[in-house]
Amino acid sequence: MKKTTYLFIIFTLALSIQLNGQERSGFKITGSIPGLPDSDMFLAYMVGGKQVTDTVAVKGGEFTFEGSIEYPSVSMLFNSNYSVQRLFLLDNSLIEMKGIYGPPAKISVTGAKNQTEFEDLEKQVQDNRSAVIAASERGDKKLSDSLYKYEERIILNFVKSHPDSYYSANQLYYHSSEKNLEEVAALYDNLTERVKNSMDGKNVAERIATLKLVKVGLKALDFTQKDTLGKDVHLSDYKGKYVLLEFWASWCGPCRAEGPNIYKAYQKFKDSGLIILAVSLDKDAAQWKKAIVKDNLPWIHVSDLKYYKNEVAELYGVHAIPANFLISPEGKIIAKDLRGEKLHEVLGQIFK
Repeated sequence: MKKTTYLFIIFTLALSIQLNGQERSGFKITGSIPGLPDSDMFLAYMVGGKQVTDTVAVKGGEFTFEGSIEYPSVSMLFNSNYSVQRLFLLDNSLIEMKGIYGPPAKISVTGAKNQTEFEDLEKQVQDNRSAVIAASERGDKKLSDSLYKYEERIILNFVKSHPDSYYSANQLYYHSSEKNLEEVAALYDNLTERVKNSMDGKNVAERIATLKLVKVGLKALDFTQKDTLGKDVHLSDYKGKYVLLEFWASWCGPCRAEGPNIYKAYQKFKDSGLIILAVSLDKDAAQWKKAIVKDNLPWIHVSDLKYYKNEVAELYGVHAIPANFLISPEGKIIAKDLRGEKLHEVLGQIFK
């Protein structure tokens, strides 16, 4: 499941975007939304990899935020009932927000130095998503699927045409995978040196290096995490066996929907030597253990309860779940992201 809780999507998208030659030492946001009831307004952004949420009072539809941010960040403005929601690019600028309260409110943003680039790309993406929905409603599945896949192309084309944009590095980080690794590496090489040396640029370089280490055909990286009883489990404990390394979480709907399919495969092939080692991106031990029991997942489970910062997920470059790696008895990665019938097909060929 993509990072789908509303704020977390924003924060995971909000890797900082460094800005050279800033004219201000801080930001000032002035907002005017006639008709907006007096309430609290919230501003959520990232500083040093940590979530920051500022709160100010709305009076007569007006509000003001002031502060400073080391690196520009994709941020969110919202109120308590989310009748006001606005994604924008926060940097150390004088930023104006104006709108009309519906609800929902429609808000324009001016002043942020990189806002135009941000909104241009967002419009292209949203237009494409609207076309996906329209094609789906017409029953044109082929076109709908094609347009859905085209979203990544829109983003990578943006990166290619904006090599001096810090937002390009931000987007390149989140749209990199083993499938497009060669293109991502080329796009990274094409970025300007100042973008490469930014926080996002360095994160992209690390991401590329990680993906190069977990390609199909390479040796799986060993790790240690604790099981539900607090006992250390090592991937290398299962050398000589086929291991399905499964990444999931109790809060991940698609992961739990896939559970019965994995259970079916486990029942079919466990006596032939299949091991399933599930790494959870949970942060609540009770919820994690409850889901294991409720969904009847009778295989090996480990977690460090660090949520999206799970060390094994980071080691394997996992940004979205469910995800999995099939590892051979020799310890090599032989397949990735086996879902549905594909999982049964591949395992059936192995254990025939």
